Amino acid sequence: MKLGIVGMLPDDFRTHEPAHLEAISELGFTGAGFHFPGELAGEIVPADIERELKLFSDHGIDLVQCAVTYRECLFDPNTSVRKAVARKIVKTAEIAAALDAHCFLI
Repeated sequence: MKLGIVGMLPDDFRTHEPAHLEAISELGFTGAGFHFPGELAGEIVPADIERELKLFSDHGIDLVQCAVTYRECLFDPNTSVRKAVARKIVKTAEIAAALDAHCFLI
């Protein structure tokens, strides 16, 4: 069995540093996850993805879970609110796929 952990990485993966992954590895975990703020999804560029993939690879850690967070209600009666949430979810799903996340949580 492989063990993973959530809660040891900052939400914005652009702020992950080698020390974060080293601490996870030192505890014996081979997987990690984080909750990404959906409102930041539009800011992500390919270099951010490449950096994160390398960081995880260099430390032998799998990204086992990427979750999107958002403040609005996905079931809001206002169509524009629902559409805004849906855009965040879709964009973050694309990011999670690019990061080779094992699963994506909404």
